[in-house]
Amino acid sequence: MAILNVEKDIRLPVLLMDEFTSDFYDIRTKRFLKSDTNYLDYTIRLEGDFKKRYGSWLVHMNAFLDAVPADVPVYILWIPHQAQVNDYYYENMKKLGAMFNSKTAIQQYDYPFFSEATKDLSGYRNVKHLNPLTFFQTKDSLNSRLYFVNDPHINYRGNLMLSTYLKGYIPLKTDTNHLN
Repeated sequence: MAILNVEKDIRLPVLLMDEFTSDFYDIRTKRFLKSDTNYLDYTIRLEGDFKKRYGSWLVHMNAFLDAVPADVPVYILWIPHQAQVNDYYYENMKKLGAMFNSKTAIQQYDYPFFSEATKDLSGYRNVKHLNPLTFFQTKDSLNSRLYFVNDPHINYRGNLMLSTYLKGYIPLKTDTNHLN
């Protein structure tokens, strides 16, 4: 979680807004969507240009995982894009110009990018894929958002919920003898 410098961060007022407005939405996201309205959909559904880039991503992931000793656990955390979480964020992305082929395909737990990657990396017995999509879908609500309304990143509550989710999957070492 980034620490915001209240005096220097001009995005702070926008991040603290509780109402969506395309005028104040994150400029980087708007640029992505302006250059490719299908960017999010293709990424999540593993289509178009992203399908081509997926092969390169997979080569890099395999190289990384091959370098990790087999007895070392690796956790791949699949933080969902906000449009995957619910209709509120999904509709906001559409207002920004995003095009989606299938809301169902991107909002399901086993969405294509996740499904294909878990299958392609299944040979690594030390790798666990953590997908909090369903958890986020149950925790995000009108009065308790997990993402900033004008930025695609998880907010403070989103980080807390992610922490809660991770505690259920990643064992924490409680032995502190190594600190002495």
